[in-house]
Amino acid sequence: MIIIPLFMDYLIKDFGKLLKKNHLDNRHLLGTDTDCMRVYDRNQERLPITVDVYGRYAVVTDYSEEGLSSDLKESVLESCSSNLYLDKQNIVYKRRPKSGAMVEEGTAVTTEVAEDGLLFEVNLTCYADTGLFLDQALARRFIREQSAGKTVLNLFSYTGSFSVYAAAGGADSVTSVDLSATYTAWAETNLQKNGFSGTNYQCICSDALAFVNEAISANRHYSIIIFDPPSFSNSHKMDYVFDVGRDWKKWIDLLQKILTKDGFIFFSTNLSSFRMESTGLRTAEMTYYFRAPGFKKGTRGSVRSWIMAKEENTLSLNWSDEKKERREKRTFGRNEYKGRSDRSDRPARRFEDSDRPRRRNEDSDRPARRFEDSDRPRRRYGDNDRPARRFEDSDRPRRRYEDSDRPARRYEDSDRPRRHYGDNDRPARRFEDSDRPRRRYEDSDRPARRFEDSDRPRRHYEDSDRPARRFEDSDRRPREPKKQKPYGYDSFRPARNRGDDSKFFWNEDEN
Repeated sequence: MIIIPLFMDYLIKDFGKLLKKNHLDNRHLLGTDTDCMRVYDRNQERLPITVDVYGRYAVVTDYSEEGLSSDLKESVLESCSSNLYLDKQNIVYKRRPKSGAMVEEGTAVTTEVAEDGLLFEVNLTCYADTGLFLDQALARRFIREQSAGKTVLNLFSYTGSFSVYAAAGGADSVTSVDLSATYTAWAETNLQKNGFSGTNYQCICSDALAFVNEAISANRHYSIIIFDPPSFSNSHKMDYVFDVGRDWKKWIDLLQKILTKDGFIFFSTNLSSFRMESTGLRTAEMTYYFRAPGFKKGTRGSVRSWIMAKEENTLSLNWSDEKKERREKRTFGRNEYKGRSDRSDRPARRFEDSDRPRRRNEDSDRPARRFEDSDRPRRRYGDNDRPARRFEDSDRPRRRYEDSDRPARRYEDSDRPRRHYGDNDRPARRFEDSDRPRRRYEDSDRPARRFEDSDRPRRHYEDSDRPARRFEDSDRRPREPKKQKPYGYDSFRPARNRGDDSKFFWNEDEN
């Protein structure tokens, strides 16, 4: 990446201000019992990096193809250290270009972080991801709120963060399934760190498809199924290739067979080309509600989430009707959700379901309203014998028409003054016949009015010896130069996902 040195100083100053502001705002939104969050998400086009805070560490991920220059990289690390109040040695720098493998720098770093009072172990350097997806923070809160007394199945559980939240929410049992033995052991560690162990909190190292088929055969059912798969997987431990964009619908059909009547499926993916289709379940996209603070809207690869439930399920999200209606308008009123969308199974609103009067529809026996059934006056139609209204039946004055003997009104029959016309001998009115003052004309001997004949003050002209008026000859106080504010003094405009709209919707009734 080529950065002009003249702009580098301003770029780093803006970067530092964003870091400090986002860090303070996110700590306020997520609470004091959370010390892991995103504080910079490619907010500046010239600086395509992300900055994530994990307790007393920070991870800087570079998404540029060529990588930051050495000077710019050093300035970024210095700014992160000073604005996040972290030791520079605790800042991990990674490169993750669009093409090619991830490039890591630094030694292996493993630490423990807190999110909503729950503890998680993260590895900042050894893997492509740290073990805790920060963009799913609000989705995990939702699972905790809905898990009381439920049986939870977490497929593709990764490090078990959803399982920990479900257990903390009072679930009767939580089953975590993942193909990797490393991640399965990691999930067990996270559960044990929060005091959850035993047969009610199983972590199974198995293929998710084989586990689901076995559950169908054993007639086991679950109230909440968390389906958060990778976008693509061709592991040698599987005898098939998994592609979420191609196979997701088959998986949903299988999961319906082990879902209780009052349960729901939580489905999420970060595949940018994914398109939701009809599944036979009540489906609602929750991406708008689950967008975590610090993450830009519409970023390529950002996670999207849906909730799928059977018709018998009356899932309550614990918000008031007024706030629910307002949030639905913000979410479903966008261009991609206007009217009936292919991404939703919600039927279109019909007139027969409304109290509003309606016109005649094909599926209705109510006849259309006709003019002969109305008291409104109407014009002449083909099926009406009422003659059209004519001018001769009206008292309004009219002009000359071909079917009238009344002569057209002419100017010679009027008292209004008129100008000279070709058919009139009256001469045109001239300025010499008027008392109004006039300028100099070619047919007049009156000289033009000049500034020297006037008492009005005037500026300097070439034909005058009077000097131009200057400010130093005036009693007016000269204008003071405008004071320029120091750089960084101005404030940022609040983002759309800040303020009251960023409160968590399931806690709004408590405030």
